Amino acid sequence: MSAEESRATIEQYAEVLGARGDYGRYFDDDVEFALMGTDQHARGAQAAEQAIRFLHETAFDARPEITNIVVGDHGAAAEAWFVGTHTGEFLGVTATGNPVRVPYSAFYDIDADKITALRIYMPMEQLVGQLHRATVPGVAGSAALTRAATQTDEARPLTLRAYVNSPAVACLLVPRRERAQRAIRTCLTCAT
Repeated sequence: MSAEESRATIEQYAEVLGARGDYGRYFDDDVEFALMGTDQHARGAQAAEQAIRFLHETAFDARPEITNIVVGDHGAAAEAWFVGTHTGEFLGVTATGNPVRVPYSAFYDIDADKITALRIYMPMEQLVGQLHRATVPGVAGSAALTRAATQTDEARPLTLRAYVNSPAVACLLVPRRERAQRAIRTCLTCAT
């Protein structure tokens, strides 16, 4: 495959993703999806598409704003912004309606015009911090954040179950007390 063919595949995929079309058609049957730095992984075209739709259409009403694409003979990388509104439960935080804008990078392995692997690198602490701006103590809807912050170290962490119909999509774990408290401090600083 040439770099030009890789570019065409990624540009077409990105256009269909932004339009919320049938972007799963660009995935190989055994595509591997990973949200790096989390336990969020999926294997297979349908599971990968469901995981991406969960992020863009269930937990958030979001679209990517791609700022740069670099291609090679067997893959591509994209630099983008995840931009939207928090509309559904994510990491134990119920919908806040908060706007989010987080930079991310995506790396794609491509073979025969199909994406065979997709790895997304997104600063989750920054994303979660933007959700918590409206969920500080004393504000309606802050119960999930307060519960996470007051758990003891021995308590089991809260779990987000990706609400998709595929068992291939794993769970994300809410950070334990220390990370939740740091997020609250960050949010309180942002709110003042």
